[in-house]
Amino acid sequence: MNMRKDSAWMKLFKGLFILTFLLVLLYLVKNFDIFNVDVFMERIHAMGDQSKVKIPFVIFTALLLVFFVPISALSGVAALLFELDGILLMTVAGLLGAFASYIIARIYKKNVEAYVAQFYNKKTREVPLEELYERIKEHGFSYALFIRALPFMPFNIGNLLFGVSSISFMDYLTTTLITVALGQGITVFLMRSHCVVKLCWLLFFNTFFTSAHRRIPVRAPAESRSTSSTSPLLPGMKV
Repeated sequence: MNMRKDSAWMKLFKGLFILTFLLVLLYLVKNFDIFNVDVFMERIHAMGDQSKVKIPFVIFTALLLVFFVPISALSGVAALLFELDGILLMTVAGLLGAFASYIIARIYKKNVEAYVAQFYNKKTREVPLEELYERIKEHGFSYALFIRALPFMPFNIGNLLFGVSSISFMDYLTTTLITVALGQGITVFLMRSHCVVKLCWLLFFNTFFTSAHRRIPVRAPAESRSTSSTSPLLPGMKV
């Protein structure tokens, strides 16, 4: 009897969770157009003060990870708006998104397993999915770090894969922290450096052409020169 009650409560919880998930997705699509990065950047710039933007930026990026929206463009946004602080913000957002995906995978394990298998088997793989699960179970942290470091699986799908595997939560969180911090750190730093170099070149060319323009002698028009110049008068002549 108690098992039936627990099962009924679990079904109710899963149904409410899915409903909340869909409502949040619809709200984000309708009000923030989450699949349009340009609109998001405009909203971030409209908020003005960077100190007020950081928390919404982290939450928004984490939600995009959960909803399988690519966030590569947001690394550039973080580099432009927050400079090197963007590394920390993107890392925190990655951890939050990974944590949420892990919880979802644990709650809906059978459905997530089927989804991961469908995605993984779209291509011919050298390592079958069952063997991948066995290697994660056998090696734990080291193999999870190996999977995270290789780009053969998207970050979002990897979160679900680890969520239905036998890896411990701490190993999952640690490997995610290492790879996200390194990956986003390099991306944000390079984008920031690229922007700085670009700005330096623009300033250099602007200064060069401005100074060159000032050195060019300005000649008066031909008409003004002819009217202003007077021919020498001969002795005894009057004007």
